[in-house]
Amino acid sequence: MLLGIVSECTEIRLSIARVLKYATSNDQFWMEDRKKMVMPAFVASRRVFLCQFKALAFLLTPMLLGGLFLNETRAEDGDLKSITQINCPNQNVEVFKIQYKSGEDQLRIHGYLVIPKGIGNAPCVIYNRGGNNKDDYNSTGDDDFGHMNDQFACNVLADVALRNGEDIQGGFVVIASQYRGFGQDGGQHPTDVDEFGGRDVEDVLNLIKLLDNFESGAYRRTVDRGVNPPVNLAGSIDPSRIAMFGWSRGGMMTYLALRRLRERSQQHKIKTAIVGAGLADLFDSEMRRPGLATGVHQPLIPCYDDNRHQVLKDRSAVFWADQLPRDIPILLLHGTADSAVDISQARRMYVELHRHTREHAAIFVEGVDHGFRNGQMFRPLRTLMVSKWLQTHLR
Repeated sequence: MLLGIVSECTEIRLSIARVLKYATSNDQFWMEDRKKMVMPAFVASRRVFLCQFKALAFLLTPMLLGGLFLNETRAEDGDLKSITQINCPNQNVEVFKIQYKSGEDQLRIHGYLVIPKGIGNAPCVIYNRGGNNKDDYNSTGDDDFGHMNDQFACNVLADVALRNGEDIQGGFVVIASQYRGFGQDGGQHPTDVDEFGGRDVEDVLNLIKLLDNFESGAYRRTVDRGVNPPVNLAGSIDPSRIAMFGWSRGGMMTYLALRRLRERSQQHKIKTAIVGAGLADLFDSEMRRPGLATGVHQPLIPCYDDNRHQVLKDRSAVFWADQLPRDIPILLLHGTADSAVDISQARRMYVELHRHTREHAAIFVEGVDHGFRNGQMFRPLRTLMVSKWLQTHLR
């Protein structure tokens, strides 16, 4: 419609432009000759008058109203677009599927939000999942790799949200991203693909902005038309107290996110971090598991074939631990029987953290596998260790 108006009124738009030009650049001319210039333009005929009015509105409305019509559909990073509550067997938490905007191409990213019932002004945990865009969680929802499902949110994320995995009071709001490339709309844009530590890191960092929007109530203005948020989140969340917790590939994402925050002088936004069975050296991973090179790294990481050494190094925190924020306490968790990410990566990372950060700790558990699953006591132990660290550093 606007394009039609412009093409129909081209000459009149130019005339109005001349009027505005003289009005701003030559006050004397404008004052003396305004009748000669303005009157012929606005009284020639009714049709011309209407056309001019539309053209003038087209020119001035964006300036007068802040670009309302030109930019009304432009979303910002961290804008909530959709939120849907799901049924969860755990009656102590409320669990939501969310979609939010992220990246320069304004991709729609999927994720989960878990809130202990009745909690107020709670600290937050950004959970970074493991795996890649080819993996899906199994039916039990306990594996720490691939895309999350509802069972994972009700099991693993709920364990993080509740203090010691059980108590509402003293719990945490947990938010987690599926990263780009997920869902039916995943892959519809050239940048909507999992880059295994590339632009997908922005999907993690934009959760910080989303938490701010929850606390301020701005999320109610950014959701899709017709979406009615099922819960009032304002007052439930304290975005000034955020921890980051990543497992496996999510550990790599945590290191990368912390580095970018320091580069942007925004490291104050994260109070502490936990890395469980985290990737810290992709060269070591390829050496021990050669299938990763052809099955994950080559198809997902941009420029892998042309610049393998650099892109792997860029994702391996053992080579740039000095670039991590010095004042963010970091806890490393790892099992000595981990066959997916060898314990040596955590041990080397611990040495590097000791050289470059002020506060860090490591808990290495004898005989435990990648997900702390090989024994009835190990999973509750993991939950307890995580909860105790968060209680200490987010209070």
